[in-house]
Amino acid sequence: MKAAEWRKYFADKYYPLPEVIEEMLRDFEAAEADNAILRTAQKNVLSSRDAWKAEAEAAEARAQAEQQRRETAETWNRRAAPDALVEARESVRWFAGVMETKLHQHDDRPGWDGEYTGWLLDRLREETREVKRELEKCNYTGSRKVIEECADVANFAMMIADVSRAALRPVERGEEGA
Repeated sequence: MKAAEWRKYFADKYYPLPEVIEEMLRDFEAAEADNAILRTAQKNVLSSRDAWKAEAEAAEARAQAEQQRRETAETWNRRAAPDALVEARESVRWFAGVMETKLHQHDDRPGWDGEYTGWLLDRLREETREVKRELEKCNYTGSRKVIEECADVANFAMMIADVSRAALRPVERGEEGA
């Protein structure tokens, strides 16, 4: 029972309350108040501990993500180093020429530096649907139009890769927070 319930219980039995019971009830009420303060303090400590723990976990996750980004950048930078280049296959050289021809057709446009990769991905998907339509038109035997649409798909994939590579460049230069 709580102090107020004890007070009512004793008040029904004794009037006036004996000083000993009155003192006991005051001590009981003070102890209840102290317990309430302690419970509040404990909740605050637990809440703060949980907040600190969550912040520490978030900081650790950010650090791991940054480390993974750095490692990925370093891996790709090593792969893309000039001394790592290999002789391109004939079909790759030919297709790169088709891609470049398609890009030259749009030299009047501003380019893709800093472009939002989500938009580039949407365009890549659109171009992929165009490849499918062209293949269906020629009964999947191939045509010049299929090749041109494939170059458009490859160009948008290249643009996404180039924008992503630009995002990795600060790591290459040693700029950690960039």
